[in-house]
Amino acid sequence: MRKPLVQLFRRKSTTKPNLSGKLDSHGKLTAKERQYRIDNNLCLFCGKKGHRVTNCLLAKASTAKGRAATTTPVASAPEKKKD
Repeated sequence: MRKPLVQLFRRKSTTKPNLSGKLDSHGKLTAKERQYRIDNNLCLFCGKKGHRVTNCLLAKASTAKGRAATTTPVASAPEKKKD
């Protein structure tokens, strides 16, 4: 039996995880939480099994921010004198 279209396009819940007690005042993992994740082979970014922070899709998505382009001045060609 097929699922109704409403169920096919319904988004999953996007509730944020409870990070109280896991982050310090600077927004970094506490030493205890960091060690727990290392000991249990969990990603240091998202806390899930199966990958490291270097392969974490959530970490890559959060760092994919635009940057302002930097420009360097180009020396203009000397103007030709008209007769």
